[in-house]
Amino acid sequence: MKLTEEDRHFTTFITPYGWFLHYRGPMGFTATGDTFCLRGDMALQGVQNCVKVIDNLLLYDEDYITYLHHIHEVLTRCRKFWITLNKDKFVVVTPTVNFCGYNLSGDGISADQQNLSPCPPVLALFDQDLPTVLQTDVSHLNGIGYALLQDHGNGHLHLVQCGSHFLTDAEAHYATIKLEMLAIVSAMTKSVRRAGKLLCVLVPLSRAPVSYPTQEDEFSGVSSAVHLRTVIAMNTVTLSNESSAQDANKILQDLRDAARADPAYTRLLDCVTSGLPRMVTDGDLVLYGARVVVPATLRRRTLSHLHDSHRGVEATKCRARQSVFWPGIDYDIVNMVRAYKACQILQPSQQQESLINDANPTRPFESVSADFFVVTRKACLVVADRLSG
Repeated sequence: MKLTEEDRHFTTFITPYGWFLHYRGPMGFTATGDTFCLRGDMALQGVQNCVKVIDNLLLYDEDYITYLHHIHEVLTRCRKFWITLNKDKFVVVTPTVNFCGYNLSGDGISADQQNLSPCPPVLALFDQDLPTVLQTDVSHLNGIGYALLQDHGNGHLHLVQCGSHFLTDAEAHYATIKLEMLAIVSAMTKSVRRAGKLLCVLVPLSRAPVSYPTQEDEFSGVSSAVHLRTVIAMNTVTLSNESSAQDANKILQDLRDAARADPAYTRLLDCVTSGLPRMVTDGDLVLYGARVVVPATLRRRTLSHLHDSHRGVEATKCRARQSVFWPGIDYDIVNMVRAYKACQILQPSQQQESLINDANPTRPFESVSADFFVVTRKACLVVADRLSG
């Protein structure tokens, strides 16, 4: 299909040898396919017993002579409108024909088996009296998959539930043993493990996860280990390498004493106990995810411990996000770091470098720019010509 002269410049493309344009509609151009279908419909308009789907034609009749007349009429129309037919796909007088994914015959219409994907396994109902197996698998580059199965006798495992989700950016950097544990915890909170090569259901799930982690995933499993997380969190903030377990116990006891003496903290504890989402309790303490909610009387001391290495605002915020929480903690960290005179005096000077401009190119591909970027966990290379953009 020829393009009008005034529209040919819209198809211009650049090569190392110069600029080129199309004189006819290029393959893959949306308007080309639409125009092709429209012209084909107009060319065969009025032909009886003719079915056209994009570039597929089907002719049918009740008797042989009429059928041949229709074939002659279609071929005449194709010659008139310069339509070329594929001789390898041209079939005349056949009892069965495959057309648009269906098999047509005198017995009726049936789906083409080659186009049918395998049916997914039917989920079985959970039976608490049957042996249950929870299988998990993890892919370092993609995500987590799990399957809950039950043995219905003679080693026949029936699928009860399965699922998968992508890894977060932080989880993608976990060690393998931590990822395996993460997969187990995630699977157990959603619903006897086997070797990886035997997990026929899980390997595809972990290699091709179908969803991203939800807030429920991020906060699931917290209540099962809140006391351990409390100890670890406070060790991260307050203890040096020489500190002992007795120091940790003393810090936790100070937290509990301060919590019991704080009326606002006590009301928060009652709300969490009544079912406040995204928070759990550990005795007299409240945890926001894996972070300890610090009573008001201990916040200044906690800020001092967070900043004991004098690493700046962002590093201090990052340390706090791993261990402690209270409303407005980021704002308090910014004010504390900026008010610390020694940090302001010794901070590195950020001198802005002058912008260096290269000479403008004079021809296509004389100067190009290239860079790598990652989208949906796939590495891509982008190259741009500086002259044409």
